[in-house]
Amino acid sequence: MGTLTGMRTGRTGLATAVALVSCLAATAATAQNRDRYGRTALMEAALEGDAEFVGRLVEAGAVLDARDKDGTTALMHAARYGHGGVVDFLVEAGAGLDEGDEYGTTALMHAARRGHGGVVDFLVEAGAGLDEGDDRGMTALMYAAMEGHAGAVRSLVEAGAALDARDDRGLTALMFAAREGHAAVARSLVEAGAGLDAQSDYGTTALMLAARGGHAAVARSLVEVGAGLGA
Repeated sequence: MGTLTGMRTGRTGLATAVALVSCLAATAATAQNRDRYGRTALMEAALEGDAEFVGRLVEAGAVLDARDKDGTTALMHAARYGHGGVVDFLVEAGAGLDEGDEYGTTALMHAARRGHGGVVDFLVEAGAGLDEGDDRGMTALMYAAMEGHAGAVRSLVEAGAALDARDDRGLTALMFAAREGHAAVARSLVEAGAGLDAQSDYGTTALMLAARGGHAAVARSLVEVGAGLGA
């Protein structure tokens, strides 16, 4: 009787093992399938912030740095939507930190543009390039400043991001903040040492951009700290 029970138990265990192997094989085979946007299952799971499923797909052999039709990887999708747990897992698994999409936008830039401070902090600590520029020369700091994300700006500045880096039109992070009317961000950049009277390729300064946009509070604060009036 004991022998028969043991045989049954052994068969059950073997069947379970076979089923598990088959399941993993099937997952590995389908993990690289793509939808009409060129997204894989890993990208979809990362985009939705499903860390558990991301882990299973990676374990099954999903390609970490596969790209969709826009050149976006799973890590970029996770960073864009602020899914810190997924970002953490993918980076630890070896996903490319400074990979750029078809526009040259990196995971750090995506996180900074959306104001995901925790993700920005993690990527910076993991070694993401602070001053990498996209195809227009935009850096993570410029994106954060343009969108008015004071926390992300502070994190990037404290990490040593270049304050006066310029895009392909000669615009700096301070100019973006002034143009969009983000007074708190403009103030923090000035306090950190950003060039007040730096000029773009068109000769415009942060003060001129603030005035052009009708952002009186920004213009006033820039004048108070010594911005040139062009007299």
